[in-house]
Amino acid sequence: MAQTLCQSDGTAPSAPSVSFNQVMNAISSCAADSVRALLDQEPQLAHTFGWHRQTALHRACLSGSIGIVQILLERNADPNARNNFDETPLHYACKRGVPTVVLLLVEQGADVTLVDKQGKGVLHHAAEAGSVPVLHLLCSKFPELQLTCQDNNLQTPLHVACKSAQLDAFKYLIRKGRSDLKKADSDGNWALHIAAQEGYGHMAWSLLCLLGAQAIHLRNRHGCSPYELAIMCDTQGHKELITELEWLRRRPFGSSVTQKASLLWSFFLVLPMLLYTSAVILTKMVPSYDGVFFLAAVVPTIWLLQKSFHRLDHVSRWPNPFYAGVFAAGLAHTIAVYYIVIMPYLLDSVHLVLLSALLTMVVVSMYIRLITADPGIVNSSAKDPTSGKPLTIIDICKPAGKWETFCVHCEIVQPELTKHCKLCDHCMVGMDHHCLFLLNCIAHGNHTLFVWFILTCMLCMGLFVLGVYVYCVQVYVGHGWGQALQALVTRDGWVFSLLLMNCAGFPWGVSLLMYQYSVVSNGYKSYFVPEHHGDVLTAYEKWRNVVNFLFNRKPYIVNPCLRV
Repeated sequence: MAQTLCQSDGTAPSAPSVSFNQVMNAISSCAADSVRALLDQEPQLAHTFGWHRQTALHRACLSGSIGIVQILLERNADPNARNNFDETPLHYACKRGVPTVVLLLVEQGADVTLVDKQGKGVLHHAAEAGSVPVLHLLCSKFPELQLTCQDNNLQTPLHVACKSAQLDAFKYLIRKGRSDLKKADSDGNWALHIAAQEGYGHMAWSLLCLLGAQAIHLRNRHGCSPYELAIMCDTQGHKELITELEWLRRRPFGSSVTQKASLLWSFFLVLPMLLYTSAVILTKMVPSYDGVFFLAAVVPTIWLLQKSFHRLDHVSRWPNPFYAGVFAAGLAHTIAVYYIVIMPYLLDSVHLVLLSALLTMVVVSMYIRLITADPGIVNSSAKDPTSGKPLTIIDICKPAGKWETFCVHCEIVQPELTKHCKLCDHCMVGMDHHCLFLLNCIAHGNHTLFVWFILTCMLCMGLFVLGVYVYCVQVYVGHGWGQALQALVTRDGWVFSLLLMNCAGFPWGVSLLMYQYSVVSNGYKSYFVPEHHGDVLTAYEKWRNVVNFLFNRKPYIVNPCLRV
């Protein structure tokens, strides 16, 4: 029989038995059958204490295996057993961050009010692990639990999440006013002080947005402000944060924390338009340097496109609008040069003029709809197929549930084929992808429109190239192709640069449409395409899918290889 270990008399415990070590090893390996067999031979192993008074249930909760936890609980393992640090299996389950295990424990009598020797409760441990599903489960099932609870160092779960760099948990805790941002720990530190001290710029900036810029002057019990705590360290995160804090310190009292981020965002959005419009104006002032001016506008734009990322290089981490600015500038200038420069040479062809006007109206209206209309935002949880009621975190944390469908950002149970877009910060049903050039998601609500838009843009590109050809034939009469090209570069930089852009954009549009065809013809969305799917649909079924898609209907048939 396994030997029960304890240190109540202050003496050193004897080593755990061989059987107990076997159980613990089997738990660590998630070998449920082995655990069951060992417990059948020696039932007392479910109640045995090992080193630091850790039980098999402690280890099982830390491993996150709900099957093994169920086996131990069926054998009456104590869910409130304390180790030498007064940590219970529920504390370990919160550390591991598996909500199904947490729910099973509390349903079997685990006490959510117990704290360890450091005064940390279940919320502190869940925040330290960064598990938003566990935090939401505990707060939903036990409303009496307070997210403002403090441990022996007076730290709240928010302090712990900041210290542990758990961004998702941090965002959950500051959302909807759940936490008291002005709670100070034993050193007088708010969560803002900890974020600044650790160099977590986005956390500090988010807190300042809620507290106001004046919070950077708040001092802890050691007389240090968040700015002074940040300058004590020299990591890249601290340097980025220091730059932002120094800017805020120079602003008048009461200035908006988001002002710099808003200016930066607006600058990158309009920069392509400013560069290109400036080139147009300069060519009118100094015509002899036509090509040089447009080269000076195009080269920096291309360079910035290569260097740009999805998000701004700023602590706000807002989406980068530069791609959208490039597309908008290209579209606007293409239309402008077509109607200002090229159209006078097309007036003899009434059909071409009417087609141009029609396509312009269509492509502009599509563009406006794509950047403004709802792509398919989901704000409510999926409904239970039996009762029709919205599912809760408790419903999906039961053994038969699927807790991974809980969105930690929107705090809903995601319906089928739904994905959270971190750039839009919304859940999207039928999400295909996030389009940086439209600054919006492409999902169920606008996926068909997006494909029609690409088709229309490609038609417009072809029409623009045809217009440039007609323009060159009439303007450069008697010139050879080489002379015409040289004149176009040196005297018509506006026309030539846009000709290059439209010609370069055409292959990109073809490749995009080919990819969309491969996705749509199988009844998929880009995000939900399985890694390996067989080509099991016939050509007829694929084209029926494409036709249904273009007319905004449900797929004729979905490739059965799809796995959500």
